[in-house]
Amino acid sequence: MNAKARVAVIEDDVDLCDSTVDFLDAKGYHVWGVNTGVEFFRRMLGEPVDVVILDVGLGKESGLDIASTLHASSNMAIIMVTALGQLEDRIVGLASGADTYLVKPVNFLELVANIEAVFRRLQHSIPQEGVRPWLLDTQKWLWLPPPPRGRSAQPSAHRQRISIGVLSGRSQGWLRQQISVEPHP
Repeated sequence: MNAKARVAVIEDDVDLCDSTVDFLDAKGYHVWGVNTGVEFFRRMLGEPVDVVILDVGLGKESGLDIASTLHASSNMAIIMVTALGQLEDRIVGLASGADTYLVKPVNFLELVANIEAVFRRLQHSIPQEGVRPWLLDTQKWLWLPPPPRGRSAQPSAHRQRISIGVLSGRSQGWLRQQISVEPHP
């Protein structure tokens, strides 16, 4: 059986969010939904996803800003689902980082087809077995080539702290939050 994409739905219409999550869950996806960007970034810390279904108009937040942030900082696929259907809206959405732009109302079967299409692309971008990833030295903030075969990178004895940006709903700005991560072994 093929692996299914892990999906997050960001939609401020609670009923539409719940309906989308229920449909995708019934189709076998590991899926969760939230109504704000702040909720999304908080939940992403513990439940990463491959594909984000993102509404553009999220009340006080901009789905375009969220798409730009995700596109710049991750490899997850972004499917915009919005009522804004003019050519200019679609171009701006795709330019902000969306892989696909669908105009509401969207048939759930078309949504599934888009999830499958972007997930296939993601699976082809995953390094093949035997390809070793580069490492991030979080003390010097440098990318290091993989160690020679048969050797392991020496992790730092202490935990590293990095900053991540979380969109703050109150101030409409970015809230810097510290989290601990283990250095890459």
